Amino acid sequence: MADTLLKTDSPRISILDILRGFALYGIILAHAASIYLLELQSEGKKIGNETDLLIKSFLSFFVERKFYLIFSFLFGLSFYIQFRNAKRKGQPFTIKFIWRLFVLFIIGLLHNQFYAFDILHIYAIIGLLLIPVRHLNQRHLLFIIAILVVAACLSSEFGHHIKSSSSMSLIANLGFSQRIIHQLSSGHFLMILSLFYLGYWAGTVDLFNAKGFRTELLKKSLLLWSLALGMFLIIGSTLYYTATLSALKSLWLSFCYIGGICLLYWYRKKWRLFWSALENLGRMGLTNYVLQTFFFFLLFEFGYKQVKNGELLSIIILANLFYFAQIIFSIYWFKKFSFGPLEWIWRSTTNLYKNQPLQKKKLHSMVEQDAPLSQ
Repeated sequence: MADTLLKTDSPRISILDILRGFALYGIILAHAASIYLLELQSEGKKIGNETDLLIKSFLSFFVERKFYLIFSFLFGLSFYIQFRNAKRKGQPFTIKFIWRLFVLFIIGLLHNQFYAFDILHIYAIIGLLLIPVRHLNQRHLLFIIAILVVAACLSSEFGHHIKSSSSMSLIANLGFSQRIIHQLSSGHFLMILSLFYLGYWAGTVDLFNAKGFRTELLKKSLLLWSLALGMFLIIGSTLYYTATLSALKSLWLSFCYIGGICLLYWYRKKWRLFWSALENLGRMGLTNYVLQTFFFFLLFEFGYKQVKNGELLSIIILANLFYFAQIIFSIYWFKKFSFGPLEWIWRSTTNLYKNQPLQKKKLHSMVEQDAPLSQ
């Protein structure tokens, strides 16, 4: 059996778009729960419905603080792709990347006005730390990743980061600069940075490429990381260190999701409609991420009271319906256009000296990969 998947002439890496589209599902579920809890907190209420309690417990274990780690991994991998492409063409990279991060910061700053837990501006700040490691060899990079993961797991902040409605309300009510300081001073920051570096490492070993991904290397990498994380889980449970366990479970499940989707893609290549839906959704990941925020903003601003008294179950159902609507919208959008709306704006503002045609008929060969929510 060949060691690569999805031979294609497209310059995009399809499996990355698929992973991004899948991660958006986890993000919309996590946002549904977090915004719902904030709404309850503002009214001085708590979850009292047994069904909602079960849903919240499920989301806490399988969804919350897992899918942003997948985006973090993809961000680092996309950085490597951009750096590699610029190097091959002999083009300047550092200044352009810094400007690119600045534009992302502005987008995140605007998005933060509607959603207090925006991750885009945090990615833009932490992304600057990718620049110093771009010339490190793989062993040194893995050593730094290990140190960062251990430091994040030992941080008491990570285990309690956005964990309860009271802490969410506290963070949401902080000023913008205070929220940035909170994010950057917590284990949350260290975990994001470690996944940035891990994604970059995945690029250096060519784990994903235009032909798909290296299945044997992926399996070995997942096995080694699972064994290492399992060992830390055992140590953490022995020491009753709940913060460590929380961080490790989040990281372990994120790897399971990445590996599971990749292997499912390998063994179920005939699910063309399913993979196409996720791929189109992921191609405009930045746009869809922001659209999810506006959906919840409008829902809770104007329709919260009318949704079965604001039960979490009804909010989750609506979130699933909106996710399905995003898939349909993305599929039809890419029949006429080559980039998502925000992706095009981001690309155009990054390449001010170069015309960026939006419609497909005007598109020529463009191979640059976008990050973090779009290649």
